[in-house]
Amino acid sequence: NPDMTALPFFYSRWTNPTVRQLEQRIAALEGAEDGIATASGMAAAAALFFGVLKAGDHVIVSDVCYPGVRELASDILSDLGIASTAVNLSDLAAVRAAIRPATKLIHAETPCNPLMRLTDLAALADIAREAGCLLSVDSTVATPVATRPIELGADIVIHSLTKFINGHGDALGGMLLGKKSLIEPIRARVAVRLGASLSAQSAWLILRGVDTLYPRMEAIERNAQKIAEGLEAHPAIVRVIYP
Repeated sequence: NPDMTALPFFYSRWTNPTVRQLEQRIAALEGAEDGIATASGMAAAAALFFGVLKAGDHVIVSDVCYPGVRELASDILSDLGIASTAVNLSDLAAVRAAIRPATKLIHAETPCNPLMRLTDLAALADIAREAGCLLSVDSTVATPVATRPIELGADIVIHSLTKFINGHGDALGGMLLGKKSLIEPIRARVAVRLGASLSAQSAWLILRGVDTLYPRMEAIERNAQKIAEGLEAHPAIVRVIYP
């Protein structure tokens, strides 16, 4: 498989200078060697699953995660002969019990959507290494401001750029990040062939959002903390889950 990023910018579905700049900037924020920008967060998840899994493989997926990802694993992958198991990844004993000889990937989401449950990524990374499988992390809710999963041992990080990183509600996008040795085969295998490439216009809009990511996340955290404290003090509220 050729290194698509080394090719001239002559065919925008393969490589585009604006999209490439976005890939490099998010990779820098995450401490990753490289990244693939996709048309949506779901396209990034599909690129991951179709890029590293084949018939006969097994994937462990967080039991609470973005519904589209859960349904992709449980419905579409099963039709293709790829088994999946939904597990509470905060329960490390349950993760170990779910691992099979055919397990090739553990896919986490932390904080998970919508329960905001946290997963110990460093401990999960140790389990994945012991099992000889990859660990991917959907870090959309955390953003690189709060969590950088690669520093904690994850192999691949996924973002729906549509949400906090874009921050303006006017463009869809996704990103897959990790070591170049992992990312480039996925780019050549599925990102190019399945056609879910990010448009240059959307990449430009998301780059604008990156410029204000840190101050926006500071304001979001400050405001959410006040809301959480207010709800916690309310007599009608049984429990507040806010990490």
